[in-house]
Amino acid sequence: LATPSTIAMAPAHLSANATTTGMARTSGGVMGRPGGPPHVTPRPHLRSGTVPATTTTTTTTTTMLARVAQNGSRLALPAAPRVTAVRAQRGRAHQVRCYAEVPVNKVCRMLQCKVEGEEQAVAMDALLNEADKTMKSFSGYVGSTRMVCKSYWDFKSVMVFEGVPALEAYMESDVREKEILPLLEKAKGLAVDGDVKMQNFVYDQLP
Repeated sequence: LATPSTIAMAPAHLSANATTTGMARTSGGVMGRPGGPPHVTPRPHLRSGTVPATTTTTTTTTTMLARVAQNGSRLALPAAPRVTAVRAQRGRAHQVRCYAEVPVNKVCRMLQCKVEGEEQAVAMDALLNEADKTMKSFSGYVGSTRMVCKSYWDFKSVMVFEGVPALEAYMESDVREKEILPLLEKAKGLAVDGDVKMQNFVYDQLP
């Protein structure tokens, strides 16, 4: 027979199998032997030192794991509805469309260049004033603005038109060909490396 010390040294699952087989505990001890040490009926594997390949507990656990594996989709948390992702994607597309629909009212043609310093910037201003006087008689011309950075000597001027038709008419006009382009050639002589860029923009003044 196994002694209490032998039971304490045995693995926990073996002790549980041994103590729960062949006896029932009460508040006063083991049934039939009140107050005494528990009576243990050892199993053959405790005597020989071998453990059976399967037990009832192991079989039950394996069965439960198999059921969980088969029904995992039922036990897992529900995935987010696909309709939510679709709505979010449609919302982003709607935002892109809204930002892409820039209203075109007034337009402008911008001149950009870099000058070497104060002297060249003053000379560019004189050319811009001459161009503005010429353009005031042109239908659809609104006016001009100028920006100068006195740290890096970037120079920008803008000619504003009432709309796309007015700008298109200017680009095909004799005024541009005969009067504005010669002034532009003089501006290239004042710009660093003769580099002058022209670009069209949609133009709006915020209220």
